[in-house]
Amino acid sequence: MLDSATRNKLLRIIMLADFAVLAVLGLLLIFAAEPMFTTFHLDFGSERALGAARYIVGMWGALMATMGLGYYFAAQNVAQSRSWVLAGLARAVIEVVVSVLALTQGLVSFRTAGLGMFLALWFAIAYLILLPRPGAVPESELAERSA
Repeated sequence: MLDSATRNKLLRIIMLADFAVLAVLGLLLIFAAEPMFTTFHLDFGSERALGAARYIVGMWGALMATMGLGYYFAAQNVAQSRSWVLAGLARAVIEVVVSVLALTQGLVSFRTAGLGMFLALWFAIAYLILLPRPGAVPESELAERSA
């Protein structure tokens, strides 16, 4: 069993990794949507449809980037960020389920969905193991006790 300080340190690392993944993906979706369309062989048939797709994907990128910032700020005091950890756990589990459904329905190949599914599964397991327990001692109190 991990002590609170070790659990918090590991959780901070996981949350900062989640921040990095979400922020980078979000910025790529905002500023480099077209290379993604090419990578996935998406053809929208018209400039108007392409513009609408850029907009939707850009908004999705904004959501991911701001969620990433949320994880960054939550990582500053993980003992008081249980709701962010629960949101990360829920998001990761839903991402795994969506990936598995898309794979089993033949909508995507493992080559396309594998990395995202692996990362989501990794985050889900990490968040589940390191989830701050209700009533966990805040880091500020831990620092005061060890001083």
